[in-house]
Amino acid sequence: MDTTSVRSGASSAPYLLTRDGNVLVWRFGFAALPDSAADPVGSRGFVRFTVNARADLPPGSTISNRAWVQMDDRPAVLTPLVENRFGTSG
Repeated sequence: MDTTSVRSGASSAPYLLTRDGNVLVWRFGFAALPDSAADPVGSRGFVRFTVNARADLPPGSTISNRAWVQMDDRPAVLTPLVENRFGTSG
């Protein structure tokens, strides 16, 4: 992906977006999310963004993506892997 093309969208709380090579980092300040046991839906934070594929990406390329989510001083949680295939139909 062309990480220089990232455009920020809506989010559940204000954040700072930084880029280190092809790694994007969203840092939220105080998100004030309720405890998931008390409010399962309201406890879900989110960030929306768009990013363009690189112009030199060969047809049929697969891009894999995942994230690490860390709250407070708890260990980070790894999200499921998401894969997108480009330049194919169906």
